[in-house]
Amino acid sequence: MKLQASDDSPIFNPALVVKNWNADPARVTVDGRAVPAGTVRVGTIRNLDGIDLAVFVQQQTTKPMEITLTAPNSRIQSP
Repeated sequence: MKLQASDDSPIFNPALVVKNWNADPARVTVDGRAVPAGTVRVGTIRNLDGIDLAVFVQQQTTKPMEITLTAPNSRIQSP
């Protein structure tokens, strides 16, 4: 997922919920790099419709950022 940002509209600690993830917690990369330990939180939310994924990235920027989520043991990525 690509998030746009600028000096007038910065990104500040983005949080995402992916409905029906239906997998274990994801591996998260930002701009193609692994996120430092302690700056990302990943969890799952179980409900009657399946399993949703919740992701919080502790990062601030005025430049666009791309967050990629990858399911464990999967070659498929969610851009």
